Amino acid sequence: NEFNLGDDLLEAKENLIDPIQSFLSGAQGSIYDDASTLLISNRSNLSYLPPGSDETVKTALDDPNAFRGNKMAQLKQAVDDLRSKIESIVTSHRSAVTLAIESRKTELMESVFYAKATPAAQQEIERQVNETLARVASEAQVALILQIGSNFESTDYPALVDRLASSQVGGSGGPPLKQTISVKTIHVPGASGVLETEEDVDNYLTALRTALVQTLGSGKRISL
Repeated sequence: NEFNLGDDLLEAKENLIDPIQSFLSGAQGSIYDDASTLLISNRSNLSYLPPGSDETVKTALDDPNAFRGNKMAQLKQAVDDLRSKIESIVTSHRSAVTLAIESRKTELMESVFYAKATPAAQQEIERQVNETLARVASEAQVALILQIGSNFESTDYPALVDRLASSQVGGSGGPPLKQTISVKTIHVPGASGVLETEEDVDNYLTALRTALVQTLGSGKRISL
């Protein structure tokens, strides 16, 4: 006799419980989950897009009334647009890194070191470069794609040169007489800040030349 909340409960069921249950079990819930997954799995990639590129999707996911009306249809459109932008930026960086590595591969295969190396060493070099290219092709995070490219330039490429140099036909097969290092890893003492004048450029080039000559004088060769 004292229970007087029946109408309130029925209203809650019709306006909240049933719509939310329908939302969670239907296509709208899948759209919501897909949007959430997109943001989580591309947290790193989003930093390479213009600021606010994901704002529409984030706002829709935070909306307490997301289950009402056609808001999920709008979210799906926003998700499709954002996914397209992410795929575009990933493809762009992947293509750039792939092109750089393939260019290095061509340099290696046209080098004197390659021409004088044993067939086994030549095959090993090609295999290692192709494995790196495969890693780039399969990677979906821009940061990791760039890291693979950076590591190849600074570490892998010089090591490949040394591998060829130590495998000359008729050679001992031991360590190369000279170690190859990337020019990007050479420290230029006193080089910091910004270049603003022609004098700044001259001073930097003088310091760079000194660092390069010292590196060569220490028995190393430099890959550019």
